[in-house]
Amino acid sequence: MIQRLQSRLRPFACTVLLAALAAVALARAMRADDAGSAPLFGTLTTLLLVAAVFFAATRRSLFWLALALGAPDVLLHWSGLLFEPPPWLAQAALVSAVPFCVVLVAALASHVFRRDRAVNADRIAGAIAIYLLLALTFAALYALVLSLDAKAFYIDAARAGRAAVQRSDLLYFSVSTLTTLGYGDITPVSPVARALTMFESVTGVMFIAVLVARLVSLYRFADAAEHVTRSRDDVSTP
Repeated sequence: MIQRLQSRLRPFACTVLLAALAAVALARAMRADDAGSAPLFGTLTTLLLVAAVFFAATRRSLFWLALALGAPDVLLHWSGLLFEPPPWLAQAALVSAVPFCVVLVAALASHVFRRDRAVNADRIAGAIAIYLLLALTFAALYALVLSLDAKAFYIDAARAGRAAVQRSDLLYFSVSTLTTLGYGDITPVSPVARALTMFESVTGVMFIAVLVARLVSLYRFADAAEHVTRSRDDVSTP
């Protein structure tokens, strides 16, 4: 039964992963710092890990790598039901979350940009998932920087209603930076935070340009291949 379900969901692996990423991102943006959010994030991060492992299941090495890198963050959220995790444990989870997202981005890019695959809805979902993963990756990096330097970011207390930057603010800040929106209510202060912000803004612009160019190229390649096939069929037909 499990194998039958896997075979049915395989053509929609990117869509399933995108749905899990969107759920985690929305929940983190709205309830990341609530005291009772541990069960919610434990469930959502578990679903995300399952979706990521399902996507990576076609390659054994990628499967185990995604599982090893994604498990610490899942365990951290579930451990919040039992005790208050020490700061070093949260930092360790962030350190593993960054390569987890990077591995997923690389795997999705290899899947999305391959020339031998048709441009369909699942492939476009994979491209959107990459964009969302980039935002989550930089949000994890910002959280790691903030855990090491509490003054790495400045938040406008009059606009935000609080004087300290919270983790939910960092995903909002990451998405704003990636899309080059920049409302100005959160500002990077430390040199490391500023460098990451610059890199993310450039990454967001370059990704859109590369994505559009590549998808157009793939569409033209598929159209040309179909035209050649039809021409050969016409020639071979008496």
